[in-house]
Amino acid sequence: MELWHFPLLAIAGIAVGFLNVMAGGGSLISLPLLIFLGLDPAMANGTNRVAILVQNITAVSSFRSRGYSEMRHSLGLALCTVPGAVAGAFAAVAVDPTLFKRILGAGEYTEKEQAFLRRFRFYRSLWIFNRKPSLPKDRG
Repeated sequence: MELWHFPLLAIAGIAVGFLNVMAGGGSLISLPLLIFLGLDPAMANGTNRVAILVQNITAVSSFRSRGYSEMRHSLGLALCTVPGAVAGAFAAVAVDPTLFKRILGAGEYTEKEQAFLRRFRFYRSLWIFNRKPSLPKDRG
């Protein structure tokens, strides 16, 4: 890694960490950045997962300390994701690297498309519900 990579990673890490905790989707920034900086896509994906784990642990403890968490319910939901996470991890390292790149690219594209649609619907709902009614102009 070159020296200029470290400040870039630090700035991106702060932005991605904030985005992930607030709304999710930070991997749309961090994963392509790690690949751009020279990591193999599978290595970038694994590295990204470690960062997400740390962000999630930090977020859960922060939310819990402020009373915004139902730990029993959260653990139950988390346990439901374990089989998929384990299967995905094994599949990601077992699949052919060329196929992995295609799957990763398709997943990134699909996630970006979904993020755009969510934001579009959100802003459209703001416009519909928060616009001021227009009164007819006096033509006389």
